[in-house]
Amino acid sequence: MRREIPPLRLLTTFEAVLRTGGVQNAAAELNVTQPAVSQALRNLEDHVGTKLLDRRVRPAALTEAGRILLQGVSSGFDQIGRAVDHIKAMESADQNIVTVACTICTGTYWLMPRLAEFYNQHPEITVKVSTTNLIPQFASETDLLIRYGSGDWADGESELLFRERLIPVCSLDAMMRLGNGDLAKATLLHVEAEDECWPKWDQYFEAMGLSGSGQGNRTFVSANFPAPFGIECCDG
Repeated sequence: MRREIPPLRLLTTFEAVLRTGGVQNAAAELNVTQPAVSQALRNLEDHVGTKLLDRRVRPAALTEAGRILLQGVSSGFDQIGRAVDHIKAMESADQNIVTVACTICTGTYWLMPRLAEFYNQHPEITVKVSTTNLIPQFASETDLLIRYGSGDWADGESELLFRERLIPVCSLDAMMRLGNGDLAKATLLHVEAEDECWPKWDQYFEAMGLSGSGQGNRTFVSANFPAPFGIECCDG
């Protein structure tokens, strides 16, 4: 049977909006106008027959249907990316290439800034970075993984890179509104993560001896979220 799959252009736009954090960023990445991105999102909602974004809040949040579709789209794009990487790996098997798989946040904020110094020390090695919104997994072309967690994985040997230090981060406007730092009055941002080790706000409150769970909490499927209030993981 023929699958009822929306046009790839609409799925690509949907994924780009959620991955980059908004219509404006997605339009810049896709080299199209912002109205074109907005229209593509509406066309995708028409195709699947339900709302994917709750536009009553700012920024717009995913509906339950949107979360289900994003998970499927991200997984599908990851599989396509791994397949392409596998093909490229076969073509360049005789080259000195190391492929590292990690999350988008780890690749953007931790790994990529360190590659320049690595190339200075090892100009003979080419590093390929494969990013995902999910937990990085080994594939035929993957040499190394960078994961967040306790390190007790069964699919390879692990080595601790660094421990984390958690601090609340927010926009300047949010800080001015709160004044005394009472997080019980803040709108908190939560990440839906596959890994149960991912820190939660209630764990932070307990560790710091604070009370309250925040108001108007919002949930994101990626740590690439905007303020007002989120938890930042820092090198420690």
